[in-house]
Amino acid sequence: MMLETILVVDDDKMVLKLVVAILERANFRVPSADGGANAIKLAEETEGPIHLLLSEVDLPQMPGPCRRADTAYGQSWKLVRFLPSCGCPALIMD
Repeated sequence: MMLETILVVDDDKMVLKLVVAILERANFRVPSADGGANAIKLAEETEGPIHLLLSEVDLPQMPGPCRRADTAYGQSWKLVRFLPSCGCPALIMD
């Protein structure tokens, strides 16, 4: 039984694959995208609500930091929660 849908977005394919595998093992439905533009397209094609957006903070092809993804995409995606992720220590320390 699938619990909820978590959209995972990361431009690092290895990270994306690992996160998707972990979440699928926990019975989440996990559409995934390797960039912001692909995530928007995928979200529009995904049936039902997206319960969580787990997204890299700095994505290619997206204007500005993706920290605003919760407000920029939330209404159209029926997004409940947004969890930013970051693999860059300089961004974490700011």
